[in-house]
Amino acid sequence: SKKERAKPELLLGRWLYETSQKPFDGIRSQFERAVSACPEWESGHFHLARYLDEILKSYEVEYSVATPQ
Repeated sequence: SKKERAKPELLLGRWLYETSQKPFDGIRSQFERAVSACPEWESGHFHLARYLDEILKSYEVEYSVATPQ
């Protein structure tokens, strides 16, 4: 099934993120592969969004530290 094909893609994306094995684009594209494999499966969308949110937060922190107010 589609979901069974998407699960390993998602697990690999989570592993890449947790271990920092690839740069941003590589990890993002891995999560997007999971979403593409089974678009109706919410878990793929959830983990992609959570990853992108973490990246956004890290840029916000970096930018706020770099820019005096």
